[in-house]
Amino acid sequence: MKVYRYISLLILISVLAACGGQSIPNTGDKVRVGSTDTPEDQLIAEIYSQVLEANGIGVERKLNLAGKNAAHNALVNKQIDLYPEYTNNAYLSVMEMKDNEQDPAMIREKVRKYYQRRWKIAWLDAAGTTDPISPVVWQDVLDRYPQMAGLLNTVSKQLSADAVASLNTQLGSQGNDYAKVARSFLDERGLLP
Repeated sequence: MKVYRYISLLILISVLAACGGQSIPNTGDKVRVGSTDTPEDQLIAEIYSQVLEANGIGVERKLNLAGKNAAHNALVNKQIDLYPEYTNNAYLSVMEMKDNEQDPAMIREKVRKYYQRRWKIAWLDAAGTTDPISPVVWQDVLDRYPQMAGLLNTVSKQLSADAVASLNTQLGSQGNDYAKVARSFLDERGLLP
C-alpha cells in the first residue's frame, strides 16, 4: 500500500513539474478581475467588478498586485481574466516601443492589434483620462459573457479625467474604502440595474 502511495506521489510531482508552474485558463463561473497596487487602478477594477456583479456575472477580485506590470503578467499567465491598463504603459513597458509615436489614437491601435495578435486579448473602449485606461480582457472571456464588453464600455464612457480625479479625492476622504466609492460612482451615474 505504501508503495502505491509513493508511486502516486512521484507521478503527481512529475505532472506538476511538467506543467512548468503555468496557470490554466479560468474554467470556473467567476471572472477574475485584477489590478496593480495603485489606488486608482484598484478603484477602477472595483468599479468594473461591481458593474459585472450587478449584472449577474460572478467576480473574484485579485486586486493590489504589486509592481508596474504585475497585472499584465497575471493576465498573460491566465491568473486573472481582466484588469484596467493604461495605453502608454502597455506601449512603453509591455511592447517596449521606442518609436516616439505621439498620436494617442495610433498608439492605442498598435497596442490593440499587438495584444489581439499575440495573446487574443481585447482592449475595450478607453476612458477619457489623460493617459487612456481600458479594460483589457481575454477574448474567450468576452465570448463566454457576451454582455461584458457593453457593460465595461459603458463604464469607460463615464470615467473622464475629471471623474477619475474626483474619485481619487473621494477615495482619500473615505479612508480608501474602494467598494463604497465605487458603489457611489455607479449609483450616481445610473450604471447599476
